[in-house]
Amino acid sequence: MGFLRKKPIASLSVKDLIALRAEIFARPGPMVRRFGPLFHQLVLLHLRHAQERLETQGLEPFVQYVARVGAKEKPSRGDLAFLKTPQVEQAKAEATTALTSTKESSHPKLDALVGLVQETLARPREHPPRILVFAQYRDTIQSIQTLLELQGWKVGRFVGQATRDRDDVGMNQKQQARVLGEFRSGRFPILVASSVAEEGLDVPDVDLVVFFESVPSEIRAIQRRGRTGRTSLGKVVVLLTRETREVAYQVAEARREKAMKRIVRRLSAEGRRRGPRPE
Repeated sequence: MGFLRKKPIASLSVKDLIALRAEIFARPGPMVRRFGPLFHQLVLLHLRHAQERLETQGLEPFVQYVARVGAKEKPSRGDLAFLKTPQVEQAKAEATTALTSTKESSHPKLDALVGLVQETLARPREHPPRILVFAQYRDTIQSIQTLLELQGWKVGRFVGQATRDRDDVGMNQKQQARVLGEFRSGRFPILVASSVAEEGLDVPDVDLVVFFESVPSEIRAIQRRGRTGRTSLGKVVVLLTRETREVAYQVAEARREKAMKRIVRRLSAEGRRRGPRPE
């Protein structure tokens, strides 16, 4: 239909597909000509979200996403087309069977996370242990919290104010402040948080910060890392799934962060050469 011609299919991101909607509306012509492209854009967006959850988050978040689309009161043609895609139906059936018939984790990252937590909590320290786990999706936050609690650890949850359903209730500012206070005081050693905790989270002496997935934004990555190592030595671990797009995200984030540092160094050098401004 003449869209996305300059973008390689393999490198399409959610951001590209969201921007595509505005591009479709911006194209001149009667509205009826936009219905076809908008239908395909929505199907592509659903597929992209589903694939990312399956690759980087696990079987359970993938199944929850498909179920949420199917639970809409008034699903659109694009929603229904996504749900009826044969590959989606097959993937959902196989994932559901795997979740109910095996004892394996929803994603290998969860096993790696348990190992990191065990290692961190076993180390001697002068203050109560504190571990902060960042996850992009609320479904994943639920899975992580449930798994870690099954290991016998007390786990806190920190998310935004929006409530998605009765199983995923949002937190107001008072609740967020209470959870942070309990985490600081050592009431529980592990806090699983969404991106809401990237800014303004004042928790000293965090021993370990875990990114459950890569963050394509260099600003967000720096903000997350800044939650540890403030007054004592801390550790940051990024969990990646081999041969998936999140590896490319991590490479791109690291490249942009290096470019940012070069710009800062150049501006600092230029400022030193110019000297102080006259009063």
